[in-house]
Amino acid sequence: MVRQKSLREYIIELLKMSNKALTIDEIICELERLYSIQKTKRQVRNALYSSEYKEIICVGKDTYDLLSRVVNGGYYRYTLNEGDVEKGMLSCDYELNFLFNPYWMVEEERELTFIQKDKIINKTNIKYLGPDVIPHRIVDGFKEWFVEENLVSGDDVVIKIIDIDNGLYELIPQKKTNREEVIIQKKNKEVADIIVGIISRIYNKSIIPGILIRKLFGLYSYKDPCPPDHIHKIVEKDNRFFIKEIPVWENVKIVFICLKDTYETYELNTEKVKNENTTHTYIFRVKLKHYKSIWREIEIEETMTLDDLANAILDSFQFDHNHLYSFFLSNRLWDRRSEYTSPDAEDEFDDFLNAFEQPNVQRKKADQVKLNKLLLKPKQKFLFLYDYGARWQFEIEFLRENKNADQTVKYPRVIRCKGNPPSQYGL
Repeated sequence: MVRQKSLREYIIELLKMSNKALTIDEIICELERLYSIQKTKRQVRNALYSSEYKEIICVGKDTYDLLSRVVNGGYYRYTLNEGDVEKGMLSCDYELNFLFNPYWMVEEERELTFIQKDKIINKTNIKYLGPDVIPHRIVDGFKEWFVEENLVSGDDVVIKIIDIDNGLYELIPQKKTNREEVIIQKKNKEVADIIVGIISRIYNKSIIPGILIRKLFGLYSYKDPCPPDHIHKIVEKDNRFFIKEIPVWENVKIVFICLKDTYETYELNTEKVKNENTTHTYIFRVKLKHYKSIWREIEIEETMTLDDLANAILDSFQFDHNHLYSFFLSNRLWDRRSEYTSPDAEDEFDDFLNAFEQPNVQRKKADQVKLNKLLLKPKQKFLFLYDYGARWQFEIEFLRENKNADQTVKYPRVIRCKGNPPSQYGL
């Protein structure tokens, strides 16, 4: 039996045939013209947003192209630090992990070739050192090349992406004294302005660097041989940003780039509930459906909302907040009568949900219901679905109430955990 192509595969095929970026409207028209497939904007957008959909990149409002077509021929600047030079490596936790492993392959299976003027200087792969080691991922084997080029901490390596699909890159050494500072600083300002625009549209005013670099390659041209600095260096020197490390479980932190003024406002808003001085909390155990040995116990104030619980779950599993979600209080997936959705979710799934014989049921918003209004009972279970394309499913069990919670503690918080979560994007 021949497997039917997925919508994602059809869209990739369209982009390859078009030799150019396509808008969602153009994708819908071409799907119908070439394949007699009728899809809504929401269905196409949902496929494009899926975390499994790595071959495609957004290059403008509702406009998408093949990642390889956008990224190949681009240049990225990386400034060496003392650890890099001493160990002969490139740290690739965030931005470089996107460049070296964009399709989130198992590190050992991703073969990389580095050349300089058509001469191979290194053939290697990404090495994963573990979640509690900094850096988590490296590409090593450059010690001799660093010596040959007299590269020291503070010098740059400009990486030209020749063939990202096959892991082929050219390295161009550049001494700190030879940097074209005026041009680089001008480009740094351009990139920083784009980052402000990206983060300002995210509800919690922060973003993971590895996600940000993917967005930047779609919105900014890296085709000039004199590229801007890497993201960390740009935001560290721009007073509009700050870098925040958030602990997700013991010895493990996740790095976020935050927009100063708006992030501070966001934090103030999340503290409003604390002013009620409540000491009454709920405790939930949250498991990933297909990874049941991995779980978190989350304590959260009863006056907080389902939206607050959603954010706590995502933070505890080291996931970003860039996708829509739904809670299903009946513990049945796609049961619209018990569904609470993201605050910004649109009611464009009607045609899909009507297929489940649930027409004309208005969905409720997760930020509009407090946990103590749900009348939960101990051992009651319900579902949390995150990212409608990737369909990460979390099983939630209400364990108990705590009527004597510590007032000095900031909630929500993780009180117990087991296992390292799977990587949402392989970063």
